Amino acid sequence: IGVYECMAKSPTGEVKSRSAKMIYNKRNSKPHFFRTPHDVSADIGETVRLDCAASGLPTPDILWTRDDLPVRTGGKFQITDPGTLTITGIEREDAGAYKCSAANFVGRISTVVQVRVNVAPQFVTSPENLTVRSGYKAELRCEADGSPEPVITWFKDGKTVVPGGRLSISSEGTLLTIEHVKESDSGLYTCLAQNQVGSAEGSGEIRVRGYGPRPPRLVLQPYPITAPVGTSVELPCKAEGEPIPTITWTKDNVALREDRNHRVFPIGSLRLYNLTVDDGGLYECIATNQYGEVTARGSLIVEDLTRGRAPGDRYVHLAFQEASAAVDRAINATIASLFTSRNGTNRTPSYLMRLMRFPDASTRNIIRAAEIYERTLINIRKHIQSGLKVNLTQDYSYSDILSPQQLQLVANLSGCMEHQAPVNCSDMCFHTKYRTIDGTCNNLQHPRRGASLTGFRRILKPIYENGFSTPIGWNKDRKYFGFPKPSARLVSTSIISTEDITPDTEITHMVMQWGQFLDHDLDHAIPSTSAESWEGIDCKKSCAYAAPCFPMEVPPNDPRIHNRRCMDFIRSSAICGSGMTSVFFDTIQPREQINQLTAYIDGSQVYGFTEDRARLLRDLSNDLGLLRVGISSPSGK
Repeated sequence: IGVYECMAKSPTGEVKSRSAKMIYNKRNSKPHFFRTPHDVSADIGETVRLDCAASGLPTPDILWTRDDLPVRTGGKFQITDPGTLTITGIEREDAGAYKCSAANFVGRISTVVQVRVNVAPQFVTSPENLTVRSGYKAELRCEADGSPEPVITWFKDGKTVVPGGRLSISSEGTLLTIEHVKESDSGLYTCLAQNQVGSAEGSGEIRVRGYGPRPPRLVLQPYPITAPVGTSVELPCKAEGEPIPTITWTKDNVALREDRNHRVFPIGSLRLYNLTVDDGGLYECIATNQYGEVTARGSLIVEDLTRGRAPGDRYVHLAFQEASAAVDRAINATIASLFTSRNGTNRTPSYLMRLMRFPDASTRNIIRAAEIYERTLINIRKHIQSGLKVNLTQDYSYSDILSPQQLQLVANLSGCMEHQAPVNCSDMCFHTKYRTIDGTCNNLQHPRRGASLTGFRRILKPIYENGFSTPIGWNKDRKYFGFPKPSARLVSTSIISTEDITPDTEITHMVMQWGQFLDHDLDHAIPSTSAESWEGIDCKKSCAYAAPCFPMEVPPNDPRIHNRRCMDFIRSSAICGSGMTSVFFDTIQPREQINQLTAYIDGSQVYGFTEDRARLLRDLSNDLGLLRVGISSPSGK
């Protein structure tokens, strides 16, 4: 800054230019940020706002780039003065490094922020069922995508898998490997992928075969089916053998080609969609391996529905057969686990309690009837839905898809009507003097009231999540007053617990015991006859909600449980005429449990609650009418 002159000199003289004054213009300056954006994380669908503002002379221009590519105003991206970038309805692909640049002819500055979009884990590869021979290697793969990157944890039969020995898990957790598999490695392996947003769970079962090569054997075979036009059917076929048989299908002795309406499932069953009359014919399932071949045939008749018939009538027998097989398989599996020899295994108190509470044959028949009825209705709904001809919502009436005659048929086939048989109380000489063993006719105005093996009567109405059958919390995504229901285990450990135990000054422990005795004389809700779901899920090995399994999640930092994600819990059985099976009785009745005992103080838990049970407990070798007793030792015990 100052006055400048130009001077020229020579021997003959000098000359100067006119003076020039230099002045600094203080208004020109390079850009400077006075508002900068910050790193942000957002959920899908949210609106993200990135503030950026700079000062300088001349006024700097603001430019936004994402991953070094310009961000243009339009659609979900809007840039407003002085330089704020707004992203509306952000999606996962909008994540990245966003740069805000401010520039004028004096200079340029920039700042970079990271925009992260939170995404719940989704499986890219989920575990699949695997059958391997003993001594071979088994691998289960589980890959999940999400943001933040999901953490993968493995469980076997509900317990955390700890790497070591023959079992290893890759550093990313995506691959579980078992070398030289043994029978003890069989089980349900669950992959849990979770991040801050949510979690995803996938399961695969490992089965270990210990025997050698053998020809195919059909476990499921096709059978004759009649179905209406436009629906879908499944022709069952499943084979076992070593090596695992290959299954192919023919129609009328011509090889069947798969397309969008004809699909062979991995187990071998053939599914046909949107039936036409041309789909009718003789179908043959062929199971082949290097040691042999086995075949089975089943016919399919496709016909138009006659007017006046309900769309579900055609499926009653098929749905009933499927329901009977599923329910019986689950019950038989439970009976086998309870009563199979346990040599060398200690019988725990919980096992003995479960054994004593397990229903006898007559009680199981009542429970089985309700379960078969309910499962049959579910199967009918499934078959109709697969035909894409009836739009069924979660709450709908079965009377819309089944005629009254077919509803009657379902009730009769399942045995659901047997417990509704009328009671004969005409022998007034007996009934005015004595109570009955099963409680019937004790109340002559209401002969079945208080009888054994009948539904409980409520003072307050029950609360079910769907209004009549599913318990509160069955739908994990449903919120109450804006919040999901907490785990029952968390409630009990947080509220119904104490560390301060004090004796009572007036009553003894015997008062509680006597109350328990009276309570167990008045009621006993029958537990489910199956410890498996209809789909074959073992309630003790899975944390999935699948009737009758309703496990209780173990919260973090539980004071007692550290190596399990859930506590197995099995729902009690329902009486026919309640819940889903109330459809036959013209009105929806909430699901109601069965009282195995009489509702009277009559010692039914000691002397029996049915005629058959009472006779079984009596010593009929003499006329004394005493109860049977065990073997007496010399000490009198």
